[in-house]
Amino acid sequence: MSLSLWNNAKEQMLKEVNSWPYNFIESKDFPSFDRRGSVAGQLLIHDSYINEGVFGASSAYVGLAAPGDMGSWQRECKGYRFWTRADNQGNFLIKNV
Repeated sequence: MSLSLWNNAKEQMLKEVNSWPYNFIESKDFPSFDRRGSVAGQLLIHDSYINEGVFGASSAYVGLAAPGDMGSWQRECKGYRFWTRADNQGNFLIKNV
C-alpha cells in the first residue's frame, strides 16, 4: 500500500469523525444534531482496601444508556448507548448524545 493512499484514508476518516453526528437522519429514534448534547464528569472510586480516600477511576469505561431498571441496559438491545473511557484522573466526556 502506498503512503499516499494511507494518508488519504486518514484524512477521510478525520472528515467523517468531525462530521458526526450526521444531520440527514430523520427518525424519532435518532435525535437531530440540534437536539443533542454532551455529558462530562469525573468517576471517583472509594475503596478502603486500596486507598483511604477517593481516587479517579483511571481508564474506566463509562457508559450512558436510557433510563431503566438497574442493569436493564445489559439486557436491552434498543436505544442508544454511548461509551467513552476515563482519563487517568477519572474524567470523561461523552459527546453528541
